[in-house]
Amino acid sequence: MLDHAADGSVAPAPALAFTPGRFSGKTAIVTGAASGIGSATAGRFAAEGAQLILVDLAGQVDEAAGKLRAEGAAAFAVQGDVAEEDTWQRAARLASACGGVDLLVSNAAVNNRLPAHELNRAQWDSQLAVNLTATFLGVQA
Repeated sequence: MLDHAADGSVAPAPALAFTPGRFSGKTAIVTGAASGIGSATAGRFAAEGAQLILVDLAGQVDEAAGKLRAEGAAAFAVQGDVAEEDTWQRAARLASACGGVDLLVSNAAVNNRLPAHELNRAQWDSQLAVNLTATFLGVQA
């Protein structure tokens, strides 16, 4: 993001403030948390004091939670498909043990990188299940 000054010059926007303890006592569920944006989001929440429940289909979610624990965070992993109710039930049980869910980042996504007319039905259904239905299931859990 860029800021435009009155004189027409352009400068990078200031970084978002880091606030230690901002999420102390809060529990966050982050999906797609084994890598990429989900992992970075979980790391930021951890740095600001949140307890974390990381959810991902990838087996590396256990490693991601372990890395956060090694850095002093309370982090738990749920390996599973966010499009399945069972995954959300397991995450909800963990969250309940942590005092409930305060934050939900539904970051997991599927992108087949094809125009809609080139997708087969299974690809379409998978995208909808992960990109749309999973958020619904997470809110319901």
